[in-house]
Amino acid sequence: MADLVSVRINEILQSLSPISAEVCISRVPNFLREVNKKAYEPQVLAIGPFHDHGKDHLKAMEAHKIQYLQLLLKERWQNDVSIYVTKMREL
Repeated sequence: MADLVSVRINEILQSLSPISAEVCISRVPNFLREVNKKAYEPQVLAIGPFHDHGKDHLKAMEAHKIQYLQLLLKERWQNDVSIYVTKMREL
């Protein structure tokens, strides 16, 4: 018998629209940031190249991101991130 949770998650994933290869994180124009700076600053998790990932309130999540990367590599039987770094630099 199939795991009902897995079946349901797979159904949800299959019902989603495909993610475009063109998805990106864009820089917010300064005139918008000036209206409400806090609205555009990460509170828990920073992704992408535009934020200071070293801010104290973001450090705890940085450790989690590294742990998840380690899990991803382990699941793919890899222990080297160089191929991923190379691909990210190509973006």
